[in-house]
Amino acid sequence: METIDLTQKGTYRQLIEKTKKQFFTIVCCLFAAVNTFGATSYTITGSGADLILTITGTGNMPNYNNSSYAPWNGQGSSIKTVIIEDGVTRIGNYAFNGCWSLTSVTIPNSVTTIGGEAFSDCVGLTSVTFGNSLTAIGMDFYGCTGLTSITFGNSMNIIGSRSFYGCTGLTGTLTIPNSVTTIGQEAFYGCTGLTSLIIGNSVTDIENQAFANCTDLMEINSQNTTPPGVWDAFDGKLTKNPAFYMFLLVVLTFIGHLMDGESFSIYKKKILGSRKW
Repeated sequence: METIDLTQKGTYRQLIEKTKKQFFTIVCCLFAAVNTFGATSYTITGSGADLILTITGTGNMPNYNNSSYAPWNGQGSSIKTVIIEDGVTRIGNYAFNGCWSLTSVTIPNSVTTIGGEAFSDCVGLTSVTFGNSLTAIGMDFYGCTGLTSITFGNSMNIIGSRSFYGCTGLTGTLTIPNSVTTIGQEAFYGCTGLTSLIIGNSVTDIENQAFANCTDLMEINSQNTTPPGVWDAFDGKLTKNPAFYMFLLVVLTFIGHLMDGESFSIYKKKILGSRKW
């Protein structure tokens, strides 16, 4: 350790200058530490309300108790793009929760796990593309009301509970890929813009309320020769018995050809309740 002789002229000024340098060094070290977390690191580029957040490294992002713990929380409303580079293996809990200006995200092939609510309530998010190493998702895109496009990877097996709950921006036809075996409870609950559903040939289980309150859903097609059990998946109107399920759809389709649209609509409500079918 350097010793400063305070009896010499000018030593007080030397002490002050040295203290300033030490303080500056400490601040720089702390700043660097903030930008390195776990086995990964991040950078923020851009300006104003058009920021780009880039996650780099090899390994897992840390988990956060809620979105306020993420180091970019104060800038979350200005982040429009998130780039997760190949090498990142896990996206932490609540990592991008509430980044409401975020518009699109691509999950690289290196990612095997997405933490709970990682992208929930990102209301500006319009598209998500999943990598081919991801086998399951949970309640990760809950409340992303602006989401219009989902591209699943070829290893996706489980669409977990409330994965896309309340994603009202999903419209038209939703195709569940052949790799998927399970659609979790309330996975697409309240996706009111969906009009038709194509279920891949590997789906064996559609859990309670998976498509409940999808009020415009009119057509369901299963690619499996033995359609999955769907008890309570569509507002509890159907049954676990696949034979009865298919029989009911065939009967209603046949009746629809014999009746005019208005009469058939009234008839459906009597059979299946107030929701559309």
